Amino acid sequence: MALEISQLGKIASYTEILAMDPTSTVFVDLSEIYREMGMLDEALEVLGKGVRSQSHYAPGFFAYGRVLAEKGDFATAAKALKRTLDLEAENLAALKLFAKVSYRLGAKEQAVALLQKAMMLDPEDATIVKLLASLGLPATAPIAKLPPQAPQAPQAPQAP
Repeated sequence: MALEISQLGKIASYTEILAMDPTSTVFVDLSEIYREMGMLDEALEVLGKGVRSQSHYAPGFFAYGRVLAEKGDFATAAKALKRTLDLEAENLAALKLFAKVSYRLGAKEQAVALLQKAMMLDPEDATIVKLLASLGLPATAPIAKLPPQAPQAPQAPQAP
């Protein structure tokens, strides 16, 4: 109960900040509280406005991609995560989540490439090792060559 009251206080505070300054990056903090409370639609609304006003703010796009993935909108999540990596190519959390989303969209090769890039950044990350193993690859698999440009957002499979 106390945690919920604390969260409600933060929601009020962050909402007030955004009302005074719609370009504030506090939208990410507000969306995270909504996400933790299971209020994903509210989180998406805040994030949508935030990434439109802060188009070069990688944490906003990462948060947007995470909530979209939690809602099962993997195609749109992939676009948000691609934008995150366009802005911060070595964002480990974005690489891992984009790999999971890519796999869900049927882009296994891209998922592997993203995980291998993440492995280069943090070879000790147990999550990366587990994700590579779940794809049938050892953590010491040869590094796949990434295309010179940032990874592309995989397309959602089309219905027959």
